Amino acid sequence: MTKIWSATFQEIPFEVYQYKTSKGGLGYLISASGQAVAIDIIDGPLLVEELEKNHLILSALLLTGYDEDHIEGATYLKEKTECLVIGPPHKEYAFLDQDVADGEENSIGPFSFIVYTMPGCEQDHACYFFSECLALFCGDSMNHSSCKKSLDLPDQLYFEAVQRIKKLPPKTLLFWGHDPQWGEDHSILRSLGEEVLLNPFLRAQTPGEFITLCENSD
Repeated sequence: MTKIWSATFQEIPFEVYQYKTSKGGLGYLISASGQAVAIDIIDGPLLVEELEKNHLILSALLLTGYDEDHIEGATYLKEKTECLVIGPPHKEYAFLDQDVADGEENSIGPFSFIVYTMPGCEQDHACYFFSECLALFCGDSMNHSSCKKSLDLPDQLYFEAVQRIKKLPPKTLLFWGHDPQWGEDHSILRSLGEEVLLNPFLRAQTPGEFITLCENSD
């Protein structure tokens, strides 16, 4: 696990750690004031070890979706830390403690976040915007210069979801759930403003433009 970002907001220092999986997935841990929130997890024992090493108490695990490379370590992590497991509604997983809904605001310890439902590899997918430190954990919904297409959701609704994300502050940092170019340095962060300039999906101005991009992408 690697620390990839740190900053101080309202005299509270925040840090973000990133962990990778062999399948190219990316998970995160955001910490402040001795507490932490994890975003997606595959290796529960590794994360518990890192929490102990850094003297952090895990308050919650936020799930962006339910692909195996996002949730494989959820049950272990819940048993070992007694953290809350929070994510979009899903009836098949008993480890989920709390559902989230679009536009919902939550507070956990020193953290506050807003939920944005947005398609990833599946329709039931959520992004988490930590408003106090301008950090967006995107899960599968976006990658560097591209977007993840959901086969379950019409492209028109996908376009509308992207437009809502574009209204966040341009300085918002984006933390991806995957990157198609696995050889890249995943610790190099982009702001939303930079991504809007570089990502053709975010530059699309009309549903028609966006749908054409989706139809021509793989």
